[in-house]
Amino acid sequence: MKTKIYPGFASGEIRVPSSKSVVHRLLICACLCNTNLTINDVDINDDILATVSCLRNLKAKINIENNKIEICKGIDIDNILDEVIMDANFSASTLRFLIPLSSKLSKKVIFKGRESLIARPNDIYKSLYEKENKIFDIKNNEICIEGALESHEFVIDGSISSQFISGLLFYLPLVSNDSVIKVTNEFSSKPYVLLTISILKEFGIDINITNNLIYIKGGQSYKASNKEIYAEGDYSQAAYFFCLGAIDGKIYINNLKHDSLQGDKKIITLLEQVNAFVKTTADGYYLEKQNLKLIDNEFDLLDTPDLAPILLVLLSMVSGSSIVKNVRRLKFKESNRILAMKEELEKLDIDIECSLDENEIKLLGKKEIILNKDIEVSSHNDHRIFMALAILGVSIKGTGKLIIDGTECITKSYPKFLDDLHKLNILTEKVND
Repeated sequence: MKTKIYPGFASGEIRVPSSKSVVHRLLICACLCNTNLTINDVDINDDILATVSCLRNLKAKINIENNKIEICKGIDIDNILDEVIMDANFSASTLRFLIPLSSKLSKKVIFKGRESLIARPNDIYKSLYEKENKIFDIKNNEICIEGALESHEFVIDGSISSQFISGLLFYLPLVSNDSVIKVTNEFSSKPYVLLTISILKEFGIDINITNNLIYIKGGQSYKASNKEIYAEGDYSQAAYFFCLGAIDGKIYINNLKHDSLQGDKKIITLLEQVNAFVKTTADGYYLEKQNLKLIDNEFDLLDTPDLAPILLVLLSMVSGSSIVKNVRRLKFKESNRILAMKEELEKLDIDIECSLDENEIKLLGKKEIILNKDIEVSSHNDHRIFMALAILGVSIKGTGKLIIDGTECITKSYPKFLDDLHKLNILTEKVND
């Protein structure tokens, strides 16, 4: 399906959905507790459903009703299954968070997923399992694992994804001996590892981190201090509306914790670099259009690669040359987001180029992007590309409009994204293929 985005001035108030990053982690921890729990204020999307499905296959009993997820029975970690088949769909978090844990709970684990998911880098896990003479085969859009990790000293390349580290952190407290993880090279997305550790501590798990060393005490058990848990709002999704308000709007964004550990909270710092107006409110933030200009033209996304598509849209609307650094990992997302954004922005005559090592993007922004005819752009079947281009479509001037293909991809993380645009008085229209 294609969607036509009508330019307009965004105004009003929205509640952003619950943090996908937080809910994944809460679900896993809750299912490892020997008690009934309810996670409230959850906005369901395809990625969350993938994690729920996999946890159910590990024999957790989970009910979903409206915006509540009830864990009626947790996982029995002493009941080792013979074989379990898990479908992670498109969710890299589901896959990477559950690989170590599931291989402890079942003699044989087969992970299925969309082709693009299985093709994403998993060599870090593969090398860990093969080092211990365990089976870790990747073929035919499946990953087959036989045997659980036993070593208690792990050396992890931190430059690929923090999800491998988080996956180990869910698992290692359950082994008998203490463990240590040494992170080498860049420790990218470190705030998301800190988020994992923070949530684990809420469930009674003792983990300590010093620089690039993480110490995990063995023989622990998951305990719930509260039977009612509330999921916080998502800064990753809010980033689209932060930028929309800064470019062309007056928007109240609610359901955001000011002291959140989510890495993508960095969107506020990035907006400060372009002189955006951001005001803190009781339950979130208020954004209002003002003259955008480059205060600092270098933007570092080492810890927050998911912000890249919407940041590039924002910088397209700010006069001057800017550099977005540490973007190499964008190649390994739902699409190659470096090439995808370059291809689509060039259709709008934005001057954008990538460095030879694919770790920097240079972009020459304009004060206004003017279209005098409709232009079709591609989402590349990537939810973050679609949403970023939609924000761009709202902000262009002239008689032309953006038509974006692949609307279905937003169900991965934000099924009600277009509904929330409508709440801000922005018009969209379905277009027949």
